[in-house]
Amino acid sequence: MRPFIEELIRGLIHDLGAPARHIVFFSNMLNEQVKEGVSEKHKQWLNFINEGGTNIQTMLNSLEFIDQISQQASQHDSVDLKPLFEQELSLLTKNHNYSASDIECTISGDWPVIEASKMHWQTLFSCLLDNALTYQPKDEKPKICLTAHLQTAESQLTFFLDDNGIGLSKEQQTDITRPFKRLHSHDDYPGLGMGLSYCKLIAELHNASLRFERSPTGGLRVIYQQRL
Repeated sequence: MRPFIEELIRGLIHDLGAPARHIVFFSNMLNEQVKEGVSEKHKQWLNFINEGGTNIQTMLNSLEFIDQISQQASQHDSVDLKPLFEQELSLLTKNHNYSASDIECTISGDWPVIEASKMHWQTLFSCLLDNALTYQPKDEKPKICLTAHLQTAESQLTFFLDDNGIGLSKEQQTDITRPFKRLHSHDDYPGLGMGLSYCKLIAELHNASLRFERSPTGGLRVIYQQRL
């Protein structure tokens, strides 16, 4: 089934990419041509068309990224997990317009160097951290606590990522990894709703488990377990 899905995704990316580009391009041209002499309602309609085309492009880009993740499944790099996590945290801190002093981060436990796809672990850390920094109460300082524990006897890596964000209800936890599933309005928390879907796919490619529950810090706890 997976080869069929991969071929389907590639076909959609290729065949829908050009129409989406045309929608965006020609709606922009029309907007430029009819700035004067059209009603506000007609301008609004053109904006709706443009936004729709842009959204299609964004979704196709996400499908293309899923294909890239799948193709990296057999890639093996030497990945030092702790520095990689710290690198992604630094990047995401800047992307969210925070300074280092705005975020309390505790990193503890035994962090191994493993043989895996570096791109997979970069994506995993990036999406989990982006989720933790995005879904925060508007008036609270983000607090991230990451704990990693390596069980050498069973060759198993387990790590927990806790945040003090808005968290999830039990009902929402079943939907959180569905592709393009948004649990909040775009005005409150912008985004496409794909970050944790990428994480779920990466976990599946590594025969790992990815679970979510309420964190002791009041937000979301992510539990990732993988045999090495």
